[in-house]
Amino acid sequence: MASYISGIMRMTGFLDPYEMCHKFTKYAVVPGFTASEMVMMSLLCKASTGELKKKSLGSLKSVTNKSEVLKKGKEIRRVVESSVAGVL
Repeated sequence: MASYISGIMRMTGFLDPYEMCHKFTKYAVVPGFTASEMVMMSLLCKASTGELKKKSLGSLKSVTNKSEVLKKGKEIRRVVESSVAGVL
């Protein structure tokens, strides 16, 4: 979902689609996703920029670590930049 939203932001011409995806998913309510899943999507979008502070993980520290989120964010960026609408 994070790669799809980032892809849409990229196609619409945002200068930094990953930061915009982060801002959008941080406060968005998407049917079918819990609040913690939306926070995780937001963090993945932020990690796609290559910048993620450890304190940003907040309540998700017990679920994942910073290096894992950055690794997944890098993969999202690769998918978004190599395919149409961030979908393989």
